[in-house]
Amino acid sequence: MWTISRVICGIFLGILSLIDIRHHSVPLWTLAAGGICILLGRAAEGGSFLLCSGTGGQDILLVAAGGAVGGLFFLVSRVTREALGCGDSFVIMILGLFLGIWDVLYLLMLAFWMAALFAAAQIMIKRFSKKTAFPFIPFLALAYVGVMML
Repeated sequence: MWTISRVICGIFLGILSLIDIRHHSVPLWTLAAGGICILLGRAAEGGSFLLCSGTGGQDILLVAAGGAVGGLFFLVSRVTREALGCGDSFVIMILGLFLGIWDVLYLLMLAFWMAALFAAAQIMIKRFSKKTAFPFIPFLALAYVGVMML
């Protein structure tokens, strides 16, 4: 069942990526509906989303800490007037609750590296300036695939 939940989460991130690329924002109802489905799938796989994982169970504190990472990013997005969008922060929170703190931190590290390389390449070929905004959810989706392959 854990594999089915992973695939559903990957599909959800793929859909969000397409919406983010096209509109540069993601509707809150889409985030809420997808988040609820992912967390319900997580709950269905082992009786409780608080104590299950592909590797044999996570402590409630690790899962809560994963969600808190998203909360921290939400705070950062509010303080920086959405330099990192609130939708991105909400997706990070969902992923944190789904994966737990360690996997979401690996995912974020990978996503930020990919985004930095993408931005650097775009600046070098003169398509971006230093202040150009671009969607971040596609990088979260790609990083999610990378983390799930570990």
